Amino acid sequence: MTAILPVACTILAVAGCTRSSWRNGDSSEQVQHQGMQAMSALRSGNYSEAASLARQAIEIDPSSVDAHLVLADACLAQGKYEEVRVAAIATVEIQVDQPSAWFMRALSEERLGLMLQAKESYEAFLRYADSRATVEGIALAESRLALLTGNEERPDPRAISRLPEGVGRASD
Repeated sequence: MTAILPVACTILAVAGCTRSSWRNGDSSEQVQHQGMQAMSALRSGNYSEAASLARQAIEIDPSSVDAHLVLADACLAQGKYEEVRVAAIATVEIQVDQPSAWFMRALSEERLGLMLQAKESYEAFLRYADSRATVEGIALAESRLALLTGNEERPDPRAISRLPEGVGRASD
């Protein structure tokens, strides 16, 4: 699992999904403080602590998009795909046009073997992709979507090599 973590984080960075900051004014001062601590833990690779701090922020303010995204990031880095999916779903229920949440949701659904849901989530990511998503992230989502819909005979090996071990592939 340790080898998977850097790959998962690279995928999120490529997709434009990693949290680089906590938006000021998103929530109360207490939630912002918790969030900044969670971000610091996430950046330093302490994913368990980041998840715990993000959960505390969510308890204070369940509508904090940033708290849910940090929780999803931390859980993805730990390989906790069901928790990633739950956090991503909570995020899009608060802010439907959040591309990071759709991408993490799709990735977790693929990992969980929920291919139809993953396809729908990649489509949503592409629909909401804007300046928050990178060109590489969009290309990766398009490649994954093509595999899931059977529109690609031979997958792009660069896209496959960026996926964490065991993420659903067309041949699985």
